[in-house]
Order: sequence, then C-alpha cells, then structure tokens
Amino acid sequence: MALRPHTVQTLLVKEPVGALALAIERRELFTAGETSQIHVWSLDDGRMTRSFEAHAGSMTSLTWLSHVRLLASTSLDHSMAVWSPKGDKMAKAKFPCAVYAGCYSTKCDLFVVGGKHKMFAMKLSQSAIAEWTLKVVATFEEHQDFVSQIVCTPVGRMFSCGFDGFICAFELNVEDKLVLMTVSGERAKARCHKSAITCASFNSEANQLITGGLWVCVQGSLIPHVFDTRTGTDLSVFLPPVNLKEMLLEDFPVKIVASQDTKELVTVSNHQVMVTWRFDPLSCISVIRGHTDWVELLLRTPGINPEIISAGADSTVRRWHSPTPLYPQLYSFKDTMYGHQGSVCCGTVNEEGTMVFTGGDDSVIRGWSL
Repeated sequence: MALRPHTVQTLLVKEPVGALALAIERRELFTAGETSQIHVWSLDDGRMTRSFEAHAGSMTSLTWLSHVRLLASTSLDHSMAVWSPKGDKMAKAKFPCAVYAGCYSTKCDLFVVGGKHKMFAMKLSQSAIAEWTLKVVATFEEHQDFVSQIVCTPVGRMFSCGFDGFICAFELNVEDKLVLMTVSGERAKARCHKSAITCASFNSEANQLITGGLWVCVQGSLIPHVFDTRTGTDLSVFLPPVNLKEMLLEDFPVKIVASQDTKELVTVSNHQVMVTWRFDPLSCISVIRGHTDWVELLLRTPGINPEIISAGADSTVRRWHSPTPLYPQLYSFKDTMYGHQGSVCCGTVNEEGTMVFTGGDDSVIRGWSL
C-alpha cells in the first residue's frame, strides 16, 4: 500500500512539537512542546480546534487512553497528568525527577514513565465517586542515564531505552508484579547502542523492537522513509512520487505517530508543517525504473517465480526479478538484452517460460532465452 497526503497544514504554534497523540475515535491529534499548553487539531482538515493549559515545563510525551477516553501527559516539571479531551485535569502525580518518556500497557493496565536513572510503573484507577487517582506500584533503577523511550507490546512486555544505550525488558510475574525479565538465568538488559537511544517502536507482526540512535537520522524530505523491518532495506525509492508544495521540500519529519486501526500516519516537520497521510490500497505500490524511453511492452512469465519482461522505444528488452517473500511488491533489475535497432513493439513468452520473442519497427523478430 502507498502513502498519500490527505491534509497539509502549517501549525499555528511557534514552539517545536515534542509530543504527539492520536485520538482516532475523536478524529483528533494532540500536540505539545516547550510551552505549557496542549493543542488539539482536527485530522480531517488539519485545523486547530482548541488549546488548554497543562504543565509548567516542557512536555515530553502524550498518550491517548482509548479505553477511558483520557489523555496522559508527562513533563520536565517532574509530573504526569491525566486530562479529559476538553482539558479538565482528572489526576496528577509528582516525581523526584524530570520525566522524559511515558507509555501505557493495555495488557498490564499500567502506565510506565521514565526519568533520570528511574522508571515508575503507575496505576490509574477510578473511585466510587468517579475520582481518578495515579499511584506508583513499582520503581526501577536499571539505567545510568535518562530513560528516553518506553515501548509497550500487545502481549504485555515493556522495553525501556536510555541515553546510556541500554535496553531493558520487563513483564508481569506470576504475582502480577512488573519485574525485569530473565532469560536462561540472565537479566534481560543489554547495551545495544554505542550512544543515546533517541527513538523506538515495536513491530508486532515480526515481534521486533526497532530503535534509533543519536548519530543515525533520516532527513531531507517531508515524505517519510519506509523500511523493510526484516532486512533493513530502504523501500522509499520504490514508492511512487508524492507531489507536495515546493515550500515543503526543505522540511523533514521530526515526529511521527500512526494508527493501525485506520491506516493513517501523521508527521510534523522541523518547520511546523503537519501532514496527515493515508494508506491507499488502490494506488500504485511500486515504481520500477530503468528504461530511458517509452515502455511499450510488458510480459509476465509463467511459473511459481514469475519474472517481468519489459521493452520499449529505447530498443532494449529488460528482465526483472520476481518479488521476494520478504517484500512481494518489489521487482529488482536482473538483465538487459540488446539487439533491436528500433522500438520494441510486441512480444510473447512460450508456455514453459524459457523463451521470449519480440518484434520491433526494425522489421526483425528476435528470440531470447530466459
């Protein structure tokens, strides 16, 4: 499936965006940054609908809790708060350090936040009189620096990533207490980056944790880069081009948030441009480049591993590898066959898929062995 821009909107805020959260059921995007306010934007037209006062310091994470229709925020002012969509404060908790990351685990019903050296597991509960409270149920000190990212998986495991380059894995034990995992007697803690880990995501289909470090970045275009998670291959060059305004060409995404339910992606650029992307199942899924003139012939060979045969006005006949099991939409270049002195206009493949015959405006029919 291809990405297509749905809305493009310049954010009417001056501060850099430091946190995003999607409320798909409300068709809203929440943003926060270096000021005390949380801004709310419409996903349908990109306009800001309202803002409300939240924290005294820069906000570092926003999380939409869909099961209770509440928004959670963390901040450098040593606090975490829970808000109604309209901006009413429902609960708040204070910590001994600034909070840099937060994530909610639906499976464990815990909100986990991370600060300097410390990580706190929080329980959000509602009393009989409809009052919400936040309570610390566990504290961890596994990192030697700031906890920069926390990722919660659908099966209930949690990963913490730090500026120290370490990744730690946590899960609930038989007593339903959150603990550091052990594998064959070894603690599930390892240094995976030489420098600070600055971003992380979980691929539930492949059961993979994907992390990015301080010295690795993808920039230069407002269009998001797309990678094959199993091979690390950059698939962006195979995707069809997207036309955006010329003013956006110097932008690059600094924050990305996605919804698996609606197949939507929201990016915010370094110049405060917000783009809502949608996956279009009916659009072009790959672009194959190689010919230098009109392509006038396309053939597909029979068999389990078919090939694409192409030819055209550049007098060449080209072969393309069949898609791989890892990424079935891609065709890669295999071979070029030369011989025609003019445009190749027609052709056919034999039933066995071992020969292709082409004819051109040079009045010659040629047979090629595959």
